[in-house]
Amino acid sequence: MNKKEFMDIMKNSLLESGISDMEDILNEYEEHFLFKMADGFSEEEVSLKLGDPKELAKQFVQEAPVIKVKKKNRFFTGLGLGFLDIFVGCIFLVLFIGVIALAAVAISSATAGVLLITKMNIASLLPVMPYKSAVMFSVGLIALAILVFITVVYGFLWFKQLLVSYSRFHKNCMAKASNKAVYPAKATFLQVSGKLKRTLRGTILVSLVIFLVAFIGGYAVSALEAKALEFWHVWEWFQ
Repeated sequence: MNKKEFMDIMKNSLLESGISDMEDILNEYEEHFLFKMADGFSEEEVSLKLGDPKELAKQFVQEAPVIKVKKKNRFFTGLGLGFLDIFVGCIFLVLFIGVIALAAVAISSATAGVLLITKMNIASLLPVMPYKSAVMFSVGLIALAILVFITVVYGFLWFKQLLVSYSRFHKNCMAKASNKAVYPAKATFLQVSGKLKRTLRGTILVSLVIFLVAFIGGYAVSALEAKALEFWHVWEWFQ
């Protein structure tokens, strides 16, 4: 069945059962269809993977008889998830540190660009060069900062999506062990709206072109000013 047929059957089944949070449940399945279809699956494939919508609706009936669950099952499920949490937590920590590091690179690059163009060489941290070269490299550094900043935005959004996805996985594992309602999985890949995606993509392209042109131009101007291809030696940058 397609998405509309699946959702209609699910909605009718939830209505017949008098589920109070029906809209929230339907939104969860609507979102699941969207992210699976964005991943290349057809509506029919998603419906088949989810199963019978009538049976799925039954698990949300609070008055439904609850099958007695052995405490041992819940204990071992919780124990296994606890060990998994430690491993996944380390991965999340590395990803978070990576995003913070990229943010620091973006800030540093933008700061260096501003200092170059304003002739502010605090504590002589920046190499000495003619102002023409400084302007070209400054534009390139600011463009690079924008590129890295967009990467940080993508990284943060993906990190947030992974947290939501893992939280749903964790909750569903415990729900299965307790014979409780299981919600559809959340997407693990980044989901960005079409308008925002186009804006970010356009900004990346423009920033990349400016970065390349500015640095190539900066190299050419510097080589002409120093009358040497390895102008950094002439200006004694590394001495």
